[in-house]
Amino acid sequence: MHPAFLLLALLLVLAGAGVRAAMLFGAVLAHEMAHVVWARRRGVRAHEVQLHPFGGVARLDEAALVEPADEIPIIFAGPAASLMAGLALVAAGRALGAAHDSVPSDGGPAGFAVAMLTQWGWDHLGLGAFNLLPAFPLDGGRLLRALLARRMGFRPATRQVSLAGEIAGAVMAIVAAWQFAVRGEGLWSAVMGLFLLHAARGERQRASGSWAYYLARQAGSRRAVSGVMEGRILVAPGAATVMQVADRLVPDRYHLVVVADPSGRLVGLTDEGEVLRVLVGRGASTPVASLPARRL
Repeated sequence: MHPAFLLLALLLVLAGAGVRAAMLFGAVLAHEMAHVVWARRRGVRAHEVQLHPFGGVARLDEAALVEPADEIPIIFAGPAASLMAGLALVAAGRALGAAHDSVPSDGGPAGFAVAMLTQWGWDHLGLGAFNLLPAFPLDGGRLLRALLARRMGFRPATRQVSLAGEIAGAVMAIVAAWQFAVRGEGLWSAVMGLFLLHAARGERQRASGSWAYYLARQAGSRRAVSGVMEGRILVAPGAATVMQVADRLVPDRYHLVVVADPSGRLVGLTDEGEVLRVLVGRGASTPVASLPARRL
């Protein structure tokens, strides 16, 4: 738990809103733990769940999530758990209310239980829907990154989705701040926007390290080919760096790299294994022309 989370919880308790705060953070914790449970089922290590004043983050082995086939089911686990829990709680509230029609919804233990179940259900539903927005670090942004990574590579996709998250956070903060200045409401939304902006930048920085670790791990052993795999051909000028080529590698595909001379003539053929071994062994700035390649 972040120290700011503990401070906010204390302030809410002193303000008499402790039960409401517990409901909100309980919904967030359940959402993040769904990611953790499904990640462990997929063999992905979960480091921790962090609770912040305005949300939670499940810290998983990011390098293991570079493969879209592993990441996408884990992404869906959080919103699915929130939406199912929300529907179940709302249904339970309505069932309890129907069983106690003679008890006003705003009075007595039964009325209090109906109100709490319904409100907590809507908390879960709102959290699940909000996390499907296509912006980092929300689950919808991670899903969009996983889909784009199959076309353009992990790091370029991360840059685009992170930028979308930063723009969304900035716009949300500006609009909410204007509403607060004019109408005296929207302060919470302004803070949420700033949180999204900060978190999107942090995700972009962490993704670069995850991609580097993934490439190093891939370089350690040649990819096993079982059956027929889908492949991609990349054409790179000899002056390009191996890092520029590595940025275009797409998970779940096998890559052949064709080397071209300054005139555009194709002069050599190599594969992703050589690119990664040179990247790790000789550095990211090594030119593609120095790769061991079969002459064409």
